[in-house]
Amino acid sequence: MKKLLPIHKFLIRTNGLVGIDRIAEFLGESETAVRKRMNDLGLPEIEVLEMERAFPVVMRRIHDILSEDDTAKLLGMPVEEIRKIALDMDFLDVKLGKKPDYIPALDPNAPGAAEVSTAFHDFSKPYFKDFQSWEDPFSFLKQFTSIEPDTYARQEGAAKSCLETRMMYSYTGTHGDFLLSGEDFYSEGILSRLRNRGVNGGWMPVLLRDMAPSNIFPEFGEGHEVRLENLCKQVEKAARYGIKIYLYFNEPRFMPEAFFNKYPDSKGMPASQPGFYGMCTSDPSVRQWMCDATEFVFRAVPGIGGVVLITASENETNCYSHIGYAPEAIDDGLDTMKTGTHICPRCKPRGPQQVLGDAANLVLKGIEAAGSDAQVMQWLWGWDGIAGRENMETALGYMHPKVIAMVDWAKNTEFTLFGKEGVIGEYTLAYVRPSVFAQEMIEIARKQGRKAFSRNPLVTTVEMNALPYLPVLSNVEILLNELQDKKMNGLLGCWIFGAYPGRSMEMFNYLDHDHPTIPLANKYYGKGADEALAAWKSFSDGMAYYPTLVSILYASAVNPGPGLRFPLEPETWRWGMVAMATEQIEAMSQPFGADVTIKGFKKVAEYFAEGLVHLQKAIDQSDKEEWKQENLRDYGICEACLHHLQSAVNYSEFILARNKWLEDKGNASLQQAVVTILKSELENSKGMFEIAKGDSRMGFEGSIGYFYTPMEIVEKIYDLQCSIEELAG
Repeated sequence: MKKLLPIHKFLIRTNGLVGIDRIAEFLGESETAVRKRMNDLGLPEIEVLEMERAFPVVMRRIHDILSEDDTAKLLGMPVEEIRKIALDMDFLDVKLGKKPDYIPALDPNAPGAAEVSTAFHDFSKPYFKDFQSWEDPFSFLKQFTSIEPDTYARQEGAAKSCLETRMMYSYTGTHGDFLLSGEDFYSEGILSRLRNRGVNGGWMPVLLRDMAPSNIFPEFGEGHEVRLENLCKQVEKAARYGIKIYLYFNEPRFMPEAFFNKYPDSKGMPASQPGFYGMCTSDPSVRQWMCDATEFVFRAVPGIGGVVLITASENETNCYSHIGYAPEAIDDGLDTMKTGTHICPRCKPRGPQQVLGDAANLVLKGIEAAGSDAQVMQWLWGWDGIAGRENMETALGYMHPKVIAMVDWAKNTEFTLFGKEGVIGEYTLAYVRPSVFAQEMIEIARKQGRKAFSRNPLVTTVEMNALPYLPVLSNVEILLNELQDKKMNGLLGCWIFGAYPGRSMEMFNYLDHDHPTIPLANKYYGKGADEALAAWKSFSDGMAYYPTLVSILYASAVNPGPGLRFPLEPETWRWGMVAMATEQIEAMSQPFGADVTIKGFKKVAEYFAEGLVHLQKAIDQSDKEEWKQENLRDYGICEACLHHLQSAVNYSEFILARNKWLEDKGNASLQQAVVTILKSELENSKGMFEIAKGDSRMGFEGSIGYFYTPMEIVEKIYDLQCSIEELAG
């Protein structure tokens, strides 16, 4: 077998994402010629997706085979427009990471191209033979266009809980300018499913500068009429399902340097994005604009439930938002995160403790001016790293008592894995009890007479965000009981992923049970309920061995795994947050080290394999015929978790073994070790392919589109087979 050339990869990866007409124009060929190329490869003809859905997928697929200029040429868009879309699409640019240093132009007529096409055609024929029965990418969206019948124990348990606000995202929402495009972000299909699972709040990210006109900054507000009209429709529709819509503000958002040529007094600290600066919240003009814009929005759409604010995240939103806490440096006026710059002279005397809460107070003022009683929630993400943990009570005290403190539930949890110590810095379903730090924040909020909400995952996390949900329902049960024990007033239970309206979310309906997994298991499995409970416990127990470090969550192969290539030549350029696993296995694994990380993933996989045995018995014993197909599809999700875990193990072991072999190519033992791992991943990929082709939810995550599709897994299987033959031959 001959390895695929860039032209073949290009045709395989753009099939169904970019129209034949655009591909033909890009290659300088006729559409007939392009179709012949597709046929020669044996590729099935796929209906082309609309670009809003296809954009993140095609950007990821062609990342290493087309230069930035060629990508712009293919999509018929200016480079700057592509960069802006990627930046606005929840940091898609960061998730894709760097491109290779050099990407040669495609050569459609490269020597040997015809022979390679024939080889792939013959190889792929068995995989594509049942293509007509595959679930096309995004076809699951059709399921969510229908209203789900009200057959659930709707909100009965939730209504008796102290968790008065239970907020989740839209599983089907895109990450573009959806209010301008008129996307049905919260469709009735989604709303009915959220309602049926005890959810009473939904949230959506917006840019305040796009939502209201301004006399202070006349550049702002273009298209606001359309956005507010569509927001009003979303809010009114959600209300019919007992759900309030909350706006997510990461404000005030940074602006390009040219903007501040006109408004120099509003210029804040440099943003991490080159050429951009924050808007200084000590400037009276910025403060007035935030109040006015918020008031305008809440007058126009009075039914909005409130605002969720984050002021110390990836975006520059105030002059302290990216400054690490170091008292001696701050006293000297140095910005510890931006070498060579100094802290804003207006914000320095006010200090981070006061500045971080500016947005919450300004937004609350605007809401009250509009005559609304909407809630304001200040998410405390990152505050301790900027204001200092010992100063958090002072920092919260600068906010109005009506502002709710949203606490990161497991942050700073210390844990041990095979004798190595680690700290939780992200969201987790492995550790579901509140950290000491979280409890400190809750106590501070209560002392100040303010409500406390929790920010925690309920459905999935970066621990496994390429699948609808992480089936650790025993851990979810512990989490929900802990939230009630601590008398939390509400929770935001997901990020832009992790909002699949499935079984974990349905546990809201059983909050009046000490063990909500029991009625859930009885509902779906009947006589097989005990085996289902055993499966969920096994999955949950396994998570105690998950290497839950931020670096591993964002740089390992656990999410893209089944679609990830295993190259024989190093791809040292590759690192993109979540989407592009790094080859720097040892560095990624610190402070655990690669051995402990791999051992951890293997141990989790063992527990998932054991859990699958129990789950199969639950299905076999079940007398709930009405849920049979649903249970089988749920089994597919749980099995897919195992394939992802195995990919994480195989990839890490492969990179380490391959690098040793490259240093000593004459070593037959090292070469055989590489072959053994490739064969393991080959079988693992074949198993994932069978699941993915029958369930279009597999590999989906809203901001990325797909980590992989069945078509990509076929390409990977072919590539693995080529490498095995090359080394074994």
